[in-house]
Amino acid sequence: MTRFVGQTIRSVREIDYNDGHGGFTAGLTLQFPSGSIRLLGLVDGLLIAHDQHLGAVEAHLHEDVTLARVVQTSGSCPSQWDAWTTTGQYLYLRYRHGEGTVEQHPSEDVDTWDGDESRLWTSWGDGTDGGQIEPTDFLVTAGLRLAPDAEVHTTPPIDPKA
Repeated sequence: MTRFVGQTIRSVREIDYNDGHGGFTAGLTLQFPSGSIRLLGLVDGLLIAHDQHLGAVEAHLHEDVTLARVVQTSGSCPSQWDAWTTTGQYLYLRYRHGEGTVEQHPSEDVDTWDGDESRLWTSWGDGTDGGQIEPTDFLVTAGLRLAPDAEVHTTPPIDPKA
């Protein structure tokens, strides 16, 4: 872990373990600007995994970082998207003044955003004052990926009231 000392944590995500007979939260992924590590509490100890495959246990680990649907809601400053993971979790993605954030919320309805199910998932700054970013660049920096059959809408919807 010494290679990450002094670096800002960009995101913290839960890792779930499910072997088909039940599941539990097994650990966390900590993402830093220069990489990530997984901290796993398996069997009676703590396992720290740096960019390594964990053998048979790997098939039972899951992080909800794959997006099934992405809808761009603003292409200007700020760049914004509504996104849903393959398990149906709603994420709000935003990039403004060189800072990107991913927030987890119960739904896209902003009235639901103040509860216990809302939290900051990822935050970073790129050292610019930019307000626009390509969706693919945002996803890579945020540690997210598209499912092979993901539905992506990059043109903001037209507001009929405008």
